[in-house]
Amino acid sequence: MRRRILVFVISLLFGISGTAANKSKSTLSKSPLTAEALELYGIFLDSFVGKGEGTVNFSERTSPLTFGDSDNEGSCVQGIKLKSLGGAGQTIHMFEANIADGRGIHLVDPRKRKLKDPGKSIKRGDSVGDAVVAGFQAGLLSVSEIAFDEAHHFAVFKFSFICGSLCGRGGTLVFEKFDGRWKQVSRACPSWIA
Repeated sequence: MRRRILVFVISLLFGISGTAANKSKSTLSKSPLTAEALELYGIFLDSFVGKGEGTVNFSERTSPLTFGDSDNEGSCVQGIKLKSLGGAGQTIHMFEANIADGRGIHLVDPRKRKLKDPGKSIKRGDSVGDAVVAGFQAGLLSVSEIAFDEAHHFAVFKFSFICGSLCGRGGTLVFEKFDGRWKQVSRACPSWIA
């Protein structure tokens, strides 16, 4: 069991460093996010944040969508021919302030956000409850760019919520359009919890 946890943590660290490397190569798009992309992000935010349950710090910019060996992308996106994967892996967008309208989110610059790692707080003597609450309040929710198939019947993107070195969760999400409405579908997509 300890070996699995160690492998997971190492994979997570390599994934984060790979994502950071890709961010440095990414280009800020001059065009705004499409209404369709905003709709998808909104559906996700509404399900993640919930109604009236406090405020979550949300990155003011997307990150590139990348797939690595650890993503096991074959089973997650099997049968979906993602058309816009190249652009989604090299481009980022800035969110407008209206993404927060009616949602418990606060747009923040991820480069200036400081986490309050619960593990460090507990070592300093804070109670577990206080440390976890402070960690969650200072945590950062981020989303990647979205890749669509050619018909815009499927959409794929990643999310992460980081609140400390061993505090957070994330994964790959697949949405499918049914009768003109996007719905998250259950697929064997990679996810993680720390």
